[in-house]
Amino acid sequence: MDEYPQSPLQPKSNRGQLVHLCNLAILAAMFVFAFVTYNSLPERIPVHFNFAGNADRWTDKSLIAWLAMPLTALGLTAVLYASSLLVAWTKKHPKLLSMPNKEKFLALPAEIQDPIWQQMKTMLYWMCVPTNIILLYTEYALYSMAIGNSQTFNSMPLLALIGATTIVIFFLVFNLIRSVKRAIKGS
Repeated sequence: MDEYPQSPLQPKSNRGQLVHLCNLAILAAMFVFAFVTYNSLPERIPVHFNFAGNADRWTDKSLIAWLAMPLTALGLTAVLYASSLLVAWTKKHPKLLSMPNKEKFLALPAEIQDPIWQQMKTMLYWMCVPTNIILLYTEYALYSMAIGNSQTFNSMPLLALIGATTIVIFFLVFNLIRSVKRAIKGS
């Protein structure tokens, strides 16, 4: 019998469904924004910035160049979603699992372990959300500079988003460790 009756990418909880919707909405927004704004771009668009926020590398306008940010977001999302498949694989090959109290966790009955395995997968999905928001902001900032609305790349929102991403990742890992401890203690 399959240990995961649903697809390995299909979360079991409503919160898991929400993360898929968030990631889909952000990715869709990036692609829609890219296609809607493409015709209003000048012939040269910025693609890199120095520490002062000034564009220091430009490229000729092309659809591929303009889709670089949404395609990067899509690629990173695909990598994190594919990584969630490793959770199911690691469950079948527990020697490769790296976590505190590994032996005690693996000694727990499957019905106690399963929610934690699912939490590991969902954690990877949630890591996509702030990462994609960072890339969405970057895409907007590139556009703003390209059309002349901004002279420099304002890195303060980007730094705030990176800080928020760090907090999200810390919270997810902390929550996972706490779940494992509770499961071991409760058994």
